[in-house]
Amino acid sequence: MRQACDSSSHPLTSECVGRLRSCDPAWYEAVRKLVTLTSRGVLEPKVTELVQLAIHASVTGLNTQEIRRHVRGALQNDASWEEILAVFKLCSVIGIHAMAVASPILAKSLEQSGKTMDPADAGETPMINALRARERFNPAWTTIEKWDPAWLDCFLAVGLHPDIERVLGERTLELLYIAIDATVTHLYCPGTQRHIDFALSIGVHAHEILEVLKLVSIQGLRSIEAGIGILDEEFEARKADLRT
Repeated sequence: MRQACDSSSHPLTSECVGRLRSCDPAWYEAVRKLVTLTSRGVLEPKVTELVQLAIHASVTGLNTQEIRRHVRGALQNDASWEEILAVFKLCSVIGIHAMAVASPILAKSLEQSGKTMDPADAGETPMINALRARERFNPAWTTIEKWDPAWLDCFLAVGLHPDIERVLGERTLELLYIAIDATVTHLYCPGTQRHIDFALSIGVHAHEILEVLKLVSIQGLRSIEAGIGILDEEFEARKADLRT
């Protein structure tokens, strides 16, 4: 019978768990309790896997080993190929946050230096128009819209393509946005606030959002996963050196 901590939703692999049990059982017990209290079944197992997949597929925490774990876990919990691909599509445009943060800084610097930037030709902007009609246009994009609306429209068409929401569903989509923005390797507060507000407005329960935040918060346990094997190898190598 597989241990619960061997599931893909657990932040530590069974090998790491076994090592912790043998070398530091008291600390492992504290970890086990924390993990038990983190995921209490508020989210569907498939959504739990997709949330953790998004955390590790995002470029801020890119980890191919964990991507594989959570792809496998999502498939085992009946996620479709299209749903998993939609998570990757969602993660692929996180770079818009760099533009949202940096373009106002550039605008301020231009103003202070007395310089200007000529806007590019607008062209058609159907995605921007559609988002505005739905009151979903992010004000953080206003500066880049002023300078290069065609580029912004193309970028949004990639990251906010209607098929992504159609495949994942609006509720799951917002939970994934929250996970990506709140993860410790990103901590994009404006996006976290915006997506929490919208999730609540469409009926996502606060306990679901809290569970996503708890899943994000325990990702620091990956440090022990990454480090303990290296520690054992280097410790044994050091002992061998001392014996020679």
